[in-house]
Amino acid sequence: MSVSNDRFTYPSAEVLVYMEQQAEEFERMRSQLVETHLNQYVWFEGGQVLDADENSEALAIRVCREDENRPLFIKKVVFQDPQPVVRTPFR
Repeated sequence: MSVSNDRFTYPSAEVLVYMEQQAEEFERMRSQLVETHLNQYVWFEGGQVLDADENSEALAIRVCREDENRPLFIKKVVFQDPQPVVRTPFR
């Protein structure tokens, strides 16, 4: 499930592929998810919402009780993901 060195643990290639697939499916279904789960965190897999909660920690704890040894795709449903902004003193 992961690759380790002395300081860091990296997800395995299989986990990365799984997460990418779930993210792509989430994006394809975003408009439907906005209608049903706006501003909720969803546990999403295979095109389905398996669980949802307004509190991400509560959702993660509940989901991990079911199966703690598998990758989970949990994401907040919003109209559009916020764009990261990096401010620097340089122009």
